[in-house]
Amino acid sequence: MKFSFLGFNAHARPLAEAIRAHPEHQFAAAYDPGADFPTEDFPGVQQEPQWEAVLHNSESDIVVIAPLDSIVDQEDRLRRVVQCERPTIALQPFCSVLAAFEMEMIQAQTTAPLICYTPADYHPFRKDLKSWLADPTTSPVGRIWQIAIHSNPHAMERDAVLKQLAYDVSVVRNVAGPIRQVCAVSNTPAGDHFQNLNVTFTTDAPALFAWYLDQSIADHPAELRFQGADGDLVVQLSAQHASWHIKGKPAPDPIESAENFLASLPGRLAPDAQDRSWVHWCQDLDVAEIVPTSLRRKRSIDILDEPRTEEGSFKGVMSMGSCALLLATLLILLAGTLLDGLRFSAKKNSQRLAESTDTVSSNSSVAGRSLLIRLWPVYPFALFLLLQLLRLVIQAPNTKTAVSSSQDRPPRGPPT
Repeated sequence: MKFSFLGFNAHARPLAEAIRAHPEHQFAAAYDPGADFPTEDFPGVQQEPQWEAVLHNSESDIVVIAPLDSIVDQEDRLRRVVQCERPTIALQPFCSVLAAFEMEMIQAQTTAPLICYTPADYHPFRKDLKSWLADPTTSPVGRIWQIAIHSNPHAMERDAVLKQLAYDVSVVRNVAGPIRQVCAVSNTPAGDHFQNLNVTFTTDAPALFAWYLDQSIADHPAELRFQGADGDLVVQLSAQHASWHIKGKPAPDPIESAENFLASLPGRLAPDAQDRSWVHWCQDLDVAEIVPTSLRRKRSIDILDEPRTEEGSFKGVMSMGSCALLLATLLILLAGTLLDGLRFSAKKNSQRLAESTDTVSSNSSVAGRSLLIRLWPVYPFALFLLLQLLRLVIQAPNTKTAVSSSQDRPPRGPPT
């Protein structure tokens, strides 16, 4: 299988090295790789300075998108590549949750594969850590009471901290299972910078899981610390968790997770495969994005694992619109009643009644116009009810069409 990389950095290098070492895969092209692209390590790779050229790429079977620091550029690249129905592997792209679920909806329409490569999902050591929680007899520290991630991002800006937190959430998900509740604590306001931040996760595991913003860690981006009945254990994590090893022991090869990912790739690209790696990454982003909300409300926030669909989004917008319409109508009625009481006194009403006896001929037309005016609350509600017909515009994907179109495309798996 031939791979093209859109962007290239330290996060993408382990996967590129695993592709180079694989006998059946080839690193074919690099789009917008940057001036620091190691040409001597990847000879023969075609380089293209303009990233938009990947939209017309026919030299490779799948596109690998490296993460960017700019959220706007990251979302733009993702959106355009997915809309072009290119089979895509995204390396944990940090973006807004709404944009991430937008990509999922686009992928549901195009049916082109959209896979998120999360190194923590493929590292073999995660299974050992998970078994320690399930069976304390296999744990070197006995029954584990608490697990803490001490993380040190490269910057204390809000986006940098939340980005590192989203990466670390994948470790929590792989070790302790799905996250049910998030509670964040900090004595600094959730503005542009975080001076300190503690996040507690509620999971199905018996141990307590916590995340700490620890600037004292210098040699590793993150440390996973286990506190058990028989002592403590520290697991050091590399950037994006491509390498896990117990402190004091030599670090393993960081491409081990990438090799496991490439081994599972043919099954994930099968026509009948249901890959959920992108949904898992959306959930990780959702947990990170909820942290400022928890700080602002000063309470725990539940994580709702519900699928996002266009129909569900439409119903949510209509529900909010109906509540806003009812509230606005009530306020207008109250304001109109108060204004009517101030403007029209009993004397003016009696004068109008006397004048009406002299203008009986024109009373019918005035009454007709006043009736239409008095019925004004009906008009916005009638318009709102007509808007419900927009649901007929939202059409579910036609599975027969999707199957036929997928048969017309070249196979997603590795070429035979």
